[in-house]
Amino acid sequence: MPKNNSKKKAVVWLVNRNAGHDYSAAQKYGSLVPISEGLVSPFATDRFLEKVRERLRDFAAEDFLLLSGNLLLNAVAIGYLAHRLGWLRVLVFHQPSRSYQVRFVDFGHLEAPHDATG
Repeated sequence: MPKNNSKKKAVVWLVNRNAGHDYSAAQKYGSLVPISEGLVSPFATDRFLEKVRERLRDFAAEDFLLLSGNLLLNAVAIGYLAHRLGWLRVLVFHQPSRSYQVRFVDFGHLEAPHDATG
């Protein structure tokens, strides 16, 4: 797990803020900051990746990625952070309890695929 050496308040990065969803339950984890809002074309992944790079440049050890919106947009944000940091701390909405749950994934144990010709 990443070390949190600062006293900075955590940021909850929303992949895509949708006007029809109440994110207030996620505020207990930190300040809500959207990466994108409203309709975003899942077919414009290059443009979205540039936005993700720009916005998540400051993603810190205490921050969370809140999965929201289109599946492909979430995949782009997850892929970017996994590649850059080697770990993810995400908030996932748990419908039955109407709350967010923290999930941490550490990619450090994964190895590069072996060359099949060797």
